[in-house]
Amino acid sequence: MEQTDFNEFCKIMYLLAENFSSTVTKDGLKFRFAALKDYPLEKVKVAAMQITRTRKYTKMPTVADFVEAIEGDQASIDEDRAELQAAKVIEQIKRVGSWGSPKFDDPVTADIVKRRFGWQMLCEMPIDQTSFFVRDFKAAYLANSREDKRLELGMDIDPEVKKLCEKIGG
Repeated sequence: MEQTDFNEFCKIMYLLAENFSSTVTKDGLKFRFAALKDYPLEKVKVAAMQITRTRKYTKMPTVADFVEAIEGDQASIDEDRAELQAAKVIEQIKRVGSWGSPKFDDPVTADIVKRRFGWQMLCEMPIDQTSFFVRDFKAAYLANSREDKRLELGMDIDPEVKKLCEKIGG
C-alpha cells in the first residue's frame, strides 16, 4: 500500500471494528497500516471481507489474521509442499530408477534424498514401505522448512557458525 491508501485503509478498519463491536486507535491504525504496507490495498480489502464472513471470534482481527487471509495458512502450505515433493521423489524412483540420476527442482528435496535416504536405498525400497517413506520424508522436509525460517530470522545460530556463514561467498 502507498501512504495515499491510508484513509481508505482506516475506513476498512473502522468498519471491521464496528462489525466486531470493537474500537481502534489512531496509533493502532498506523501500526496496522505499517505492518500490512507490503500488500496492495485491494488484497487488504478482500481479506477484510473474507475475515468478516468467516471469523467466528467476536474481537477485532489481528495483523496475523490479515496475513493468513492474504497468504494462506503457512503450516498448511508447507504441509502441501512436503506432500507434493514426496510424490515427486516417488515419481522419479519409478521413472529414473536406480540406474539413473534423479533431477529435483527443489533443492531441499534433492538434499534430503541425498543425505537422509540415499538414492540407491530409495530405489530398493519395497512398495509396502512407501507410506513410511512419505511420512519420514514429510517430517524431514517440514523440519528443514522450519529451520530455514529460523535462519532467515537469525534465530538459533551459534555465533561461531554465524561468523563462518558470513564469510561464505565473500
